[in-house]
Amino acid sequence: MNFPKGSVWQTCRDHALNSIVDNSSFTPHNPLTLSSWRQRGSFSVVAATAKSFTLECATADIGSAIVGDTEHLLNHIAEHRALIHDSIKTDRWNSPAWLLVTIYYWGLFAALAWTRLLGKGVVYLDQTAVRDLRTLARNAMQSPHSGTFQLKMGKDLSATNREVVLDKMGSSHFHACTWSQVIRDAQWRFDHYATEETNKLEFSLFKCLAFSDRAGKDSWPSELRNRINYRPGFAYTQVNKKPALDLIQFIRKTPFHSMEAVADIYELELRRIAATSSIDNSPSNYSRIMFLKTIVLTSLVEELFSEVVERRKLDARGSNKRHSFYKERGMWKVDNVWPIDH
Repeated sequence: MNFPKGSVWQTCRDHALNSIVDNSSFTPHNPLTLSSWRQRGSFSVVAATAKSFTLECATADIGSAIVGDTEHLLNHIAEHRALIHDSIKTDRWNSPAWLLVTIYYWGLFAALAWTRLLGKGVVYLDQTAVRDLRTLARNAMQSPHSGTFQLKMGKDLSATNREVVLDKMGSSHFHACTWSQVIRDAQWRFDHYATEETNKLEFSLFKCLAFSDRAGKDSWPSELRNRINYRPGFAYTQVNKKPALDLIQFIRKTPFHSMEAVADIYELELRRIAATSSIDNSPSNYSRIMFLKTIVLTSLVEELFSEVVERRKLDARGSNKRHSFYKERGMWKVDNVWPIDH
């Protein structure tokens, strides 16, 4: 992706390079992930409270696990992206509601990868995981219950070890927590690093990430998915020939030639959402915003991870396999914004 990387982007890069250090590694055939790292128990639980676990681990290990998770999540994105591409490039009938659900999960996987790279990964720990951590804790009188946690990079403890904190999040809803983390993090970066000199495109892209709905809800993408998929008669209306969403037409007719174009389209769509708009009365508007947010977030994740791979001299075979997959699907073109290839 070619866009000016100013002060806001630089903070993202700094956090990613702090999470993934020089000795981190990636093994394509058997990559370390956060789940396998936790199950191996290659760390110490130095403290447990009602709301958190504090771990001490090898800095390279936690970095490698983040790389492994990111590689897998980018593969998830690739399959969803290819499915959307095939759906909109054919004249065959497709369900607009189900297409949005697919786009939603594409965006969710991008959001999960983004939070991991920034050292603020959102993870779910079930009862077994919490029990195992409590067992490893030293003299733990109490510990959190199962639910959604934020995995945060803590202070360096030595040249090779660091602190990692698992903080219980305020909600148990994994999806809602993930979106709230992405949106609040982008808002925080604006407040602390965006200035009048911030490049217009960089500002627009991070503004897209930071968008809350008109009611100020940070978890609105999750609410959109819930309304579309689980409210009978709300979006699955094709049988009764009452179109509720125009997402397929929007994607097919809109030229997504560059990130500048995406940013401009996003600003236009944002102006169309009135002060009284909500998911309930404007599902098409929010569906279009969801699609644009997904494109922006994916592009940022891929660019940030590409920089990390290059700077940390990581194995690039995972990225190469995704490029091959996209080429096989007829999707790969230089300087093109997914999923349309004009």
